[in-house]
Amino acid sequence: MTIKHTYIIGAIACIYVFTAVACLAWVLHEVSVSGLLLKDRISVIETNSAKEKANKELTNLLESTKTEREGIDAYLLTEDTTSNFLTDLENIAKAQGVVLTTNSLEVVKPVKKVISTSTATSTADAVDVQQNPLFQQLAISFAVEGNESGVKKMLQIIENIPYQSQVTAFSLNRQSVGSAKGIISVTITLLK
Repeated sequence: MTIKHTYIIGAIACIYVFTAVACLAWVLHEVSVSGLLLKDRISVIETNSAKEKANKELTNLLESTKTEREGIDAYLLTEDTTSNFLTDLENIAKAQGVVLTTNSLEVVKPVKKVISTSTATSTADAVDVQQNPLFQQLAISFAVEGNESGVKKMLQIIENIPYQSQVTAFSLNRQSVGSAKGIISVTITLLK
C-alpha cells in the first residue's frame, strides 16, 4: 500500500508540476504579448510626442516670423490685390500727366527652364527645373499716352515696381512735339 500511495502522491506531484509549468508558460506568454503591446504603445506615444513637438515648433516659428512674413507679403502680388495694383498704377499715371489703359491681363503658364546638358555638373542638373506651384506669371499690357517725359517716367515706374517683375516689351511712338504714345508689356510673379 505504501508503494501505491507513493505512486498516487508522485502522480499528483507530477500533475502539480505540469500544471505549474503550464501556468508558468501561460504567464510568460502573456507577459511577452503584453510587452509587445507595450512596445507598440510606447512607439505610438513617441511618434505622437514628436508630432506635437514639431507642431509646437512650427507654431512658434509662424508666430515669431509673422511680422517678417507680413513684410514679404507686401512685395507679393495676389489675385486679390491685382485690381488695387492696377488702380494704383492708373493713379500714378494721372499724376505723371499720362493716360494708362490696361490692354490685356492674363495669367500665363510659366515656361519650364531647361538647363543645358553641356553646362550641367551632374545628370540631376540636366533635367527640367519645375516651377514653384505657389506662383504663376501675370502678363499685363498697358497703353500709355501723354507727354513724352510722362510716358518715359511711367516706364521707369513700371520697371521699378516693388514686385518680382520684368518689362518684356516697350514701344514708343512720338505723336507730335512733346506728345507720345506707347505700349508697355510686363510680367509679374503672382502668388496663387
